[in-house]
Amino acid sequence: MRFKLNLIFDFNPFGNTLPANYQYELSGWIYHTLAHGDTAYSEWLHQNGYIKDQKQFKLFTFSNLQIPKLQMDGDRLILLSDQAQLYLSFLPERATEEFIKGLFSSQSFVLGDRHSQVQCHVQSIELIEPPTFEPSMTFRTLSPMVLSGHLPNGKPTYLSPDAPDTARMIYENLCAKYQAFYGKPFEITPENNTDPQSLYNGSISKDATVYTSIDKQTDRTSEPDNENQAIPGTSFEILSPPKRKKITIKAGTPQQTYIIGYQTHFRISLPAELMRIMNETGIGKAGSMGFGMVEEYKQVTSPKKSER
Repeated sequence: MRFKLNLIFDFNPFGNTLPANYQYELSGWIYHTLAHGDTAYSEWLHQNGYIKDQKQFKLFTFSNLQIPKLQMDGDRLILLSDQAQLYLSFLPERATEEFIKGLFSSQSFVLGDRHSQVQCHVQSIELIEPPTFEPSMTFRTLSPMVLSGHLPNGKPTYLSPDAPDTARMIYENLCAKYQAFYGKPFEITPENNTDPQSLYNGSISKDATVYTSIDKQTDRTSEPDNENQAIPGTSFEILSPPKRKKITIKAGTPQQTYIIGYQTHFRISLPAELMRIMNETGIGKAGSMGFGMVEEYKQVTSPKKSER
């Protein structure tokens, strides 16, 4: 279930400057708002979420602020518009329309760090109807997609969407979320295998740049080897060069760390239930910290908004 929060900025108290890295602080406000409305629900979501194989899945995500006009100044964002939109999406059924609207409507909060802050007000909140989930769909990221793997020496590292085996990582992450939410493994059946093509021999646009789990960049897909068997009903292709984003978390504290994600457009084929989970919880990791939110992309001519 997805919502659009229409925000108004008040520049009088603190000015019109935000840190470029605001995702952690924004996630903190979301948790605080949930706690204010339902302490037990918030504590459960924060401490446990949905668990599979000792991994926690907090099955919600949110977008970058969609700000019509701004400019970068080092590690700061100068806001040139007094309004923005924020998209927030939940998979848990507890997140009913009345529940979320009741929590977030008319909220006021201060967003930023010790150096720059902006006063924000939730002017209104709207329920966004989900798209019709087709066997193959095109999306764009509303916040950076986070993927991770391991180097040959075993050290963990962040990966670009054009890394080998990205498609399989995305599929397995969605299957893990499915199992965490429903309490049973996802199984491909004739009913949900809506696309008879596979990860490697799916139908690909001749003009698209294709990234598969075998070749980084090619104009065709590759045959699977013994270790990478095709996944029925699943394909993934990048439609625009991934843009790398390095986001600092808990900046200026001893706990400071960073996350690397990528903004891009992509086409993906999935069984309908996994497509729904991706739409509502994000693609890749760290969704509850504001990473991996996507929306269906239909190319139209309209003014672009800055996504920060």
